[in-house]
Amino acid sequence: MNYDEKIEKLKMKCPDSISEVVLQFCKTINNETPFFITPSPYHWCLPNECINNVYQYNSLFGGKFILGWSIWKNELIIEGELHCLVVNSDGSYSDITPNTSKTVLFLPDHNIKFDGTSIDNIRKPLVNHSLINKFIKKYEERAQLLMPYGRITPANEPKVRKIEKEISKITTSILNNPDLF
Repeated sequence: MNYDEKIEKLKMKCPDSISEVVLQFCKTINNETPFFITPSPYHWCLPNECINNVYQYNSLFGGKFILGWSIWKNELIIEGELHCLVVNSDGSYSDITPNTSKTVLFLPDHNIKFDGTSIDNIRKPLVNHSLINKFIKKYEERAQLLMPYGRITPANEPKVRKIEKEISKITTSILNNPDLF
């Protein structure tokens, strides 16, 4: 397998199906049923701003929202990323936030209390390997530094940049490890 193929395998994507692995991961979060939804981005919505997008949409048109997790995976890791959908008047859902994926696997979570503080992704290794565990740990450390607003500030920038370099080195080690590909 060449380097480009390995990089492609590392990209986080929406699962093709709700496999046993995906279902077991979802059950570690809650007992809700995940479902696929096709994003229908609203023209002024911004990528990675689902909560703000839904809030603004509901301010204009009325409505409700539901918080939960978008489920992403590759061959080595599965993760849940905080996500928000519009609840339409008929009870159906709309994903108005632009996304690079044609479908999103959404796991509703009625227990999330969002107060404006950034909420880190939930990550789980799909293989038992020290490099994958280090990779996840570094992403968790990075997220902690970015709290509460999920962005780099003058106070946290040196530490965040250091961790990002460490993540880059770990990623290179993963790509060069024959045990993982």
